[in-house]
Amino acid sequence: MNKELKHLLVEKNMSQRVLAHKTAIPENRLSSIVNGWVTPKDFEQTKLANALNVPINQLFGEVEVCLNN
Repeated sequence: MNKELKHLLVEKNMSQRVLAHKTAIPENRLSSIVNGWVTPKDFEQTKLANALNVPINQLFGEVEVCLNN
């Protein structure tokens, strides 16, 4: 479960349906993200953070990048 995402939805008085509309993420996919059943793709993380007006790392924590040489 993504507790921060759920918290922000409550804090901003926004339903998953409204967030899905703002982000163009299908409602069933968004529900899976909110409930922690799937990990959002990079572009979905960006859309969610923008729609909620928060930094990506507030929603999903720090992202570790691994570069292979």
